Amino acid sequence: MPHPLLRTGLATVVGLAFSLSLALTVGCDVSSTGDGSGNPTATDPWADLWCVPDCTGRVCGDNGCGSLCGTCEGDNACTAAGQCLSTAAGSIRGTLKFEAQWPEVQGASISLGGPQVFPGARMLAVSLNTAGELTGAAQADDDGKFVIPLSAPATGDEQLLFTTLWVPSLDAENIVFSVLKPQDGGDPAETVSPPWAWLVPVPAGGDVGQVTITEEQGSGAMYVFLFTVEAMRSVTQDMLNGNPDKLKSLAVLWSPGIEWSCGACYASGAAQWVDETSKVADQSVFISGESGGASAWGYPVILHEFGHYMAQNYSRDDSPGGSHSIGQAIAPAFAWSEGWAGFFAVSTMSRWLQSPEPIFWDIQQGASFWLDYSGGAHDQGAFVQPNMDGGLDQLLDECWVATMLWHVWDGADVPEKQPDGVALGTDAVMKAVASKRFLSYDRGAPGADFVDFCDAVICGQPSMAWPLKQALNGLLSFPYDGGSQCP
Repeated sequence: MPHPLLRTGLATVVGLAFSLSLALTVGCDVSSTGDGSGNPTATDPWADLWCVPDCTGRVCGDNGCGSLCGTCEGDNACTAAGQCLSTAAGSIRGTLKFEAQWPEVQGASISLGGPQVFPGARMLAVSLNTAGELTGAAQADDDGKFVIPLSAPATGDEQLLFTTLWVPSLDAENIVFSVLKPQDGGDPAETVSPPWAWLVPVPAGGDVGQVTITEEQGSGAMYVFLFTVEAMRSVTQDMLNGNPDKLKSLAVLWSPGIEWSCGACYASGAAQWVDETSKVADQSVFISGESGGASAWGYPVILHEFGHYMAQNYSRDDSPGGSHSIGQAIAPAFAWSEGWAGFFAVSTMSRWLQSPEPIFWDIQQGASFWLDYSGGAHDQGAFVQPNMDGGLDQLLDECWVATMLWHVWDGADVPEKQPDGVALGTDAVMKAVASKRFLSYDRGAPGADFVDFCDAVICGQPSMAWPLKQALNGLLSFPYDGGSQCP
């Protein structure tokens, strides 16, 4: 039997979060600072992201791409459903901010700067009465500001809820994505873990001022949540023709001080539950919260693991798994899996920023490393290049697979630094990895690999056979023969 508070859409989120998170938030000193003066504010890292706007059924509020479907006039405010409602009777209003750390380059190393304050852009603000019942909701704008219309003035008994449970639409039946707070680490596995949530008391009149979620209060979970929700939206547009109903559920498990034996990894079979009867995800990403690592702030790692989720659910991944390291030549299917995930991370970030950003970085146990997929090198030297005489089934360096993918991709969505005659762009790449050729056929080594990807590209665009072969044989030293096997 499902959890007794489970409903659909927004009520699902409210029911689970409120019933499970009180122990997390009672006594939590979430700061309410009136006008919020004195807090440094960084640029919103989610502003102006690349995506397709969607205002179906909405007259105001977020269009899914950082702009608005419209605005409300007079004393009207926009609800979470994208409708204008009057605030004349009452409202709860304020601004949501959260602390986060952004990377800084110092010579050849990368470190995390001190905490900066970012707006809680597009976070859902939910108002609850003393019984925990939903009384209203609104989505924060790009500055973190929100106004929740009420049917009566706020009395001072209400609470404001922010949580890391996400449904793609208010009429969705199930939670699609969540960030959960594990109590223990170790080997990645199925767990029962509560969602992150923050409850804020609402004063009489409804003006909560500025609410700032600090690092000590788990702002890393909010950062991971907002970042991964944007990745979910990108996959919806890129792979699912804009239909969020086809999204597969995913949970990210992260908490400060909780470490996983894998460091960071994706597990397709690790379902997650928020109580003994309520499953919220069929698969998981585990991110270590070690104090000397990138932790929640390592967005390339988060996107890398999300790339594995994308391949497993919407493409094909035949990786045998196992240990792997920089500069190691491994089985082609293994190299494809890891190379794809690395490429997915940097290409997604590049599209969001509308600028080529081919650097993958991480910090582990106080030491940083970086990989340059455009230059084919890392902080300790060059990637291992293929042998032009080695055949299509030779072992490959996963980093070189990511480099080849980067070079045949760039030039369409973002400018390319080194012209190579091929600029596939995201649309062609995603069509290739979701095509019948890629999903059902093998050529070269067993399992889905880089050769199968190239064949799939040519099956979709026969005119690319010659330029793709030239680029791979020349600049990228891979002996691709252009002899695609098409369905």
